[in-house]
Amino acid sequence: MLVDEAGADEDFNLTATDGTESQRRWRYPSRAECLVCHNATAGGSLSFNTAQLHRTPDSPAGATHQILALQAAGYFGPAAVLPHTQPVLAPPADESTSLTWRARSWLAVNCAYCHQPGGLGGAQFDARLETPLDLARLIPGTLNNSTDTNRSLVLPGQPARSELHARLRRRGPGQMPPLATEIPDPQGTLLMERWILEAAGRDVFDLWRSEYFEDLTAPTASPGENPGGDTLSNLDEFRLNSSPLTADLPWQLQVSVLPDGRLKMAIRHSAGRAVQFQSRTAVGGAEPWEPVDGVAALPRFASAAGEASIIVAPAEPARFYRAQVLVP
Repeated sequence: MLVDEAGADEDFNLTATDGTESQRRWRYPSRAECLVCHNATAGGSLSFNTAQLHRTPDSPAGATHQILALQAAGYFGPAAVLPHTQPVLAPPADESTSLTWRARSWLAVNCAYCHQPGGLGGAQFDARLETPLDLARLIPGTLNNSTDTNRSLVLPGQPARSELHARLRRRGPGQMPPLATEIPDPQGTLLMERWILEAAGRDVFDLWRSEYFEDLTAPTASPGENPGGDTLSNLDEFRLNSSPLTADLPWQLQVSVLPDGRLKMAIRHSAGRAVQFQSRTAVGGAEPWEPVDGVAALPRFASAAGEASIIVAPAEPARFYRAQVLVP
């Protein structure tokens, strides 16, 4: 349906499955309203990117990964990104994925087009996936034009005092997203509420270490210190989601030889952390570590602890491998 450049509103009469009748207004955004979200900083087209296309939907021709299908059709050059080296957006209801990664996925899709450096959003946080949560200025975050010291952008454990949650529930002035929506997203608001209640404080370093150290200014609480005596600094322990006060090395890469001569590399991971396997041809030097491709190597921020593994064939010249822990 094409409408005038100024946009249009249309009212619909709805009948629910229980017979309840209601009226809903649909907004066809104006050209100017479209450009609020489809802005230059966001790249214009919001969904045509690796994270959004990183799916294998069913189709009449069978299940085919969207990026590989587009590359086979000639839309990408030979240097297109390998799909299995990139994290995947998680749906709000995917309980197999950590709450934090689901929340970050939802924020990236629904908020990052305005809320990023140079974007049009008033709040100064960065909702892009590539920005580490520690640097996103989201937790606790700063409120613009507010003198209420009892509220923050995201206050872990307290959604009622978190402005992000309030804006998502609101409809009218100050609602988020600001355009073309008459009702809150029920899945999105519930996801944000659960994340703030249960997980928002676990994946930011200062909040994580406050669970272990009463005085964050004490020398033993510094990022580079190793109070547990196990060669891992406090920052390493945060990335591994392990205790900084216990001498243990829970993350050990195990290598075994399979009957066919191939090598299996496996590592245990804790809940809420992902593993990316990487390789290169030399132990030292400036050669970059390259992510290992393959479905099994796909980094997944699982909601439960488990094992990540890959199987590789012996190669000439020799290759060296490592496992890098990723924080959502």
